[in-house]
Amino acid sequence: MTFKQAYKDLHRELRRVHIRTFESRNKKDIEKQRALLQYEKLQAVRKGEDAAKYDEQIKRLAQAKVPKLDTSLAKALIAEQQANKKTIEHLRNVATFIGSQREYTELLERYNPGLTMEQEEKVRRTAGKVGLSVPEK
Repeated sequence: MTFKQAYKDLHRELRRVHIRTFESRNKKDIEKQRALLQYEKLQAVRKGEDAAKYDEQIKRLAQAKVPKLDTSLAKALIAEQQANKKTIEHLRNVATFIGSQREYTELLERYNPGLTMEQEEKVRRTAGKVGLSVPEK
């Protein structure tokens, strides 16, 4: 494997992790902002104001873009032109580690959903297992 291929593998894995992390962290923020905008829209309708601007803001929330990945460190490695065997092996090891961690996290979330579940959802599911239901607010 060449230095260039090792760099591409590392960049691809970093990009995947970066996108996945952004999506998971941004999801809750979007839900909070959407709820706030819907509340403000409701208040505007009650006051007789135009609520179209709130609809536009709600639509824009879903279109959040992933920020660009900072690859300055990797570019610095390329600039140094240290393409010896140890550097190439290190880049491959880092890319493999990042890919393995990403896969581990995905499998953990898939087969153990309780880790990422909110407390309210845990209570609701536990109550459902014993034949009870949680009262609605």
